[in-house]
Amino acid sequence: MGYILERLTGIWKTRGPFGFFRFLFSRLVRIDKDLVFDTLLTDTVADKDITPEIGTLVEINRHTIQDPAIKALVGQVLTEENRHYADGLRQNDLMFVVVGTGEAVLHYSCIQFESRYKTLLSEAPETPLFTHCWTAAEARGRKLYPTVLQYGCKTLAALGHDRAVITCHPDNIASIKGIERAGFDRQHLITSLIFLSRFAIQKIVPPAKAARWRCTRL
Repeated sequence: MGYILERLTGIWKTRGPFGFFRFLFSRLVRIDKDLVFDTLLTDTVADKDITPEIGTLVEINRHTIQDPAIKALVGQVLTEENRHYADGLRQNDLMFVVVGTGEAVLHYSCIQFESRYKTLLSEAPETPLFTHCWTAAEARGRKLYPTVLQYGCKTLAALGHDRAVITCHPDNIASIKGIERAGFDRQHLITSLIFLSRFAIQKIVPPAKAARWRCTRL
């Protein structure tokens, strides 16, 4: 109950009254569209020397999050309704932040393992999922997004993972370009009609193949 109240409070603060009630309505019924990509984490990726064009890349995990400076950075990035991501960072999740001059955050991307969202994707909990990615307006066009994704793949390969997944909305052209530049391959488009955040009727459309349907319990 405490987590729910905290998240609802964060949504009210960040989205305002209209956004808050729109969020509540979306919990009753909504349509999600997810363009799904994946990549195999080969030894070639693990051997790459990956450095951002601008800023300094900081990796955050369950070991480094105990550092007071890292805690402050996490608090700066994961505000209000996004605070729940910090719980995963104390377990097995990862976050990569590019920090610029004056400790300004230029980009961040997270990797989640335990996530109910993976049920929509038919992915196992152990499959790394890149999510919650953002780039500051002044840093766009500097290839931070694909660079951080590649760095994340390098980290995952070193940890023994052999595959990673990422999604975006099919209309997000900039994100699609960044994902494909990082070496991810398009797998399928999933359209989900979701009821009460517990059940979904899904249409899965792979490239150049016939669509298929499924029902999923979340």
